[in-house]
Amino acid sequence: MTKEIKSERQNIKIVLIEDSTSDARIIYELLEDNKSVDYTIKWHTTLAAGLDHLKTSECDIIFSDMHLPDAAGLHIVEMIYHSHPNIPIIALSRIYDKDTEWQSKNLGAQDFLLKDGLDGILLTKVIKYAIDRCRREYELRKSRESLQKIVWRIP
Repeated sequence: MTKEIKSERQNIKIVLIEDSTSDARIIYELLEDNKSVDYTIKWHTTLAAGLDHLKTSECDIIFSDMHLPDAAGLHIVEMIYHSHPNIPIIALSRIYDKDTEWQSKNLGAQDFLLKDGLDGILLTKVIKYAIDRCRREYELRKSRESLQKIVWRIP
């Protein structure tokens, strides 16, 4: 007797905002090696182009360089988070600064990664955990809003 096992691979849609062709290629290649998840990556070289794309298209996670031609630093995380608070953001940088990492997370980024330390296993875990955390945060916000509505109705 032969048993057929169907593998339903998850397809994760990523918006990558990165002005460096070589860095974008590295991320593509690292994710391409993953055998358990399919990734669809939409690459943009400016914050404006990435935000425009997000107006009309859905994605599961956003990766953004912290230094782009049209924006830099924490402003990038702020702009993305304020326009898309329910999509996890991963900040990417070549330079490690503990304060910038902490502030980027306070402004809405799920994680802050050094480009030089990336590998496929790390990226896969970061994506999985960021999406999960973001969903849980969304559910908590919705629960809190529902409870607030109930409390406000109590005389």
